[in-house]
Amino acid sequence: MRNGLDSEPMQRLCHIAATHIDLIDEITTPCLLHGDLWPFNILIQRRDEGPVISAVLDADRGYWGDPLADWTFHLLERKVSPHVREVFWQAFGRPAETPGLHFRECLYRGMHCCHVLNELQRCNLTKHMEAVYADLHKALAELQVVAP
Repeated sequence: MRNGLDSEPMQRLCHIAATHIDLIDEITTPCLLHGDLWPFNILIQRRDEGPVISAVLDADRGYWGDPLADWTFHLLERKVSPHVREVFWQAFGRPAETPGLHFRECLYRGMHCCHVLNELQRCNLTKHMEAVYADLHKALAELQVVAP
């Protein structure tokens, strides 16, 4: 335990990532990721020809990496209807089906669980931790199947 969190599943996630670095290294060109992109961090300008994104705010969590690692994709899978997801993927472009695609998706789900656990601990919202730990264990179980 560190900072009141059970770090064992987080350590397992790091170990799995380190063991399968070749699947992560399929991404050879990193992209700039926002880290907290959602409607409240986007300013839209209404124009005659349609809406245009005029600004993106609050990029203090930005980093370089695999586009699928961004928090937005985590929310897309958890909070959006299948129809909206399909429309999104048609516009954004689906990632290439590679041996590491499903591995990275599971890894990033686990990574986001770790971030959420840290935020819950920091904000003293411990009543939600059990559900997030369950999601983390689910991601770890899926990783064991995809990349034993």
